Amino acid sequence: MRTLARPATFYYNLQHTATTMLEIVVMAKGAPIGFRIDADIKAALEAAAEADDRSLSSLVTIILRDWLKERGYLAQ
Repeated sequence: MRTLARPATFYYNLQHTATTMLEIVVMAKGAPIGFRIDADIKAALEAAAEADDRSLSSLVTIILRDWLKERGYLAQ
């Protein structure tokens, strides 16, 4: 008879695998970009991202996308 893994261990392994897969998909989605900003702007962005339950990268992407759409640089 085969013994199954304990439920807690199985849950951790499943959760870890799902998280790893999600991180790979999310990381592969966009092109990396680097730039410098004032510390107070970064702090405000981090606070806004946390309040909106987003990553800093996700929030900056949304802000840039909306700005580009409003000005006609990106299709609506």
